[in-house]
Amino acid sequence: MIGAKVVSHGRYVMFQLAEVAAPRELFRKILSLIDDLRPRPAPA
Repeated sequence: MIGAKVVSHGRYVMFQLAEVAAPRELFRKILSLIDDLRPRPAPA
C-alpha cells in the first residue's frame, strides 16, 4: 500500500507521497504515467 494525498493549490494539483512507502522506481513510473496525461503541443 502507498499513502498518497492530492493537494490542490491555485492552478496546480500536487500528489504528496510518503517517500519511504514508494520505491524510487515505482515513484518514477507514477510520475511518467501522470506526465503522459498532459496534452503535447502540436508540432510547428
